[in-house]
Amino acid sequence: MKYVLILCSLVAVLAGCSSKSGDRPTKTQVYSCEGRVIVTVDPSKDGTSARVSFLDTVVDLEYEAVPDGVKYADGVTVFWSRANIAFVEVNGEIVHPGCVLKK
Repeated sequence: MKYVLILCSLVAVLAGCSSKSGDRPTKTQVYSCEGRVIVTVDPSKDGTSARVSFLDTVVDLEYEAVPDGVKYADGVTVFWSRANIAFVEVNGEIVHPGCVLKK
């Protein structure tokens, strides 16, 4: 019985460390960024990726687990949001800062 309790506790701890898909957006989100740039994030149904568009660019990015917020990336482009703010980074440079979720 002692080992069953230990095993159950371990499973509960590990489950708490995993990424929760409930934290990922499930609907299209539109952000207004500095310079009047609009960024649109359209997550996939399963939450594993998102199509991100800004200016004349459309990229398909994969979800990456982060401690706080939501991050999609492909090795070149990164979209990162936390609460209602976000930014877009390309080749290590933030190209669209100060993005705010439109309501």
